[in-house]
Amino acid sequence: MYFDQKSNFASDEFEFDFANKTIKLKYIYYWYDSNHSTILFFHANGFSSQTYNKILKFFYEQSYNIFGLNFAGHDGSENYSNFRNWFFFRDQVLSFANFLRSKTGISKFHLIGHSLGGASSLLAASLDKEHIISVVCWDPVVFTPFFSFLTLFIEPPIAKTTEKRRDEFPNVEVLKRSLKLLPLFKNWDKEVLQDYVDSCFYFDEFSKKYKLSLPKDIEAKIFRSLKFGHWKFYKKITQPVFVLTPKTSFVCPPRARRLLTRNHPISKSEIHPIDSHFFPMIQPIQTAEITLRFLKQIENSKL
Repeated sequence: MYFDQKSNFASDEFEFDFANKTIKLKYIYYWYDSNHSTILFFHANGFSSQTYNKILKFFYEQSYNIFGLNFAGHDGSENYSNFRNWFFFRDQVLSFANFLRSKTGISKFHLIGHSLGGASSLLAASLDKEHIISVVCWDPVVFTPFFSFLTLFIEPPIAKTTEKRRDEFPNVEVLKRSLKLLPLFKNWDKEVLQDYVDSCFYFDEFSKKYKLSLPKDIEAKIFRSLKFGHWKFYKKITQPVFVLTPKTSFVCPPRARRLLTRNHPISKSEIHPIDSHFFPMIQPIQTAEITLRFLKQIENSKL
């Protein structure tokens, strides 16, 4: 366990049981007490909760307890590659919530997730309506029922791109310079980019190089393991859902947003002013402020 008394930032781990194996997962958090509303946060594939630390700190400063899980293989969480679909990540969300209920005594949670984290949060909410009181999804990878069906036959191109990415660097200066040359990272907030470097790479003592924490073959497998069958769960969600996407979303098109937000009167979707899947990394505070308005609306209503 790590604890910074000055900032109330801490990290720890818990044990996730899956397919007769115990997997140790790392999580970070900012904590007040059990009387404060609590957010559970879930990151995108290939990143970490620490990458979104600027957003997590924002919610803490708004008087929320906030916990960010690192999915298996990400930033200090144990690697595991013997999974077949994204229900593996849904189960990590549910297990994490169960663990925190027993550890903190808190029984109600808001879920916030980006991309893979958003889809996993939705899947979890469909199964736990008692303890998950709302879901906020930042450009969740859900497609539509029809395009989800096509994943049975079409491999996502991003999987092959991931396998070709550079995964080791001679020093941290070359690492940062290389990232800034890529369109994906070009407009990122400087603090967010630094948190990404600090949490998603490690220095290998043997090779004396900086390497990706999550092996790129596992990252690619996560993309390939998105399978048909999620929408029968999404349609069962009755909690308030807020979907925030860029104008041009390749993973959560307008029809998907409408279907996700039709089961509760407070549910809604909005378009983020930054037209990129990575808007939380480009404008973290604006993303958090938009999300906060929805959370306050929930807390001011009678659910």
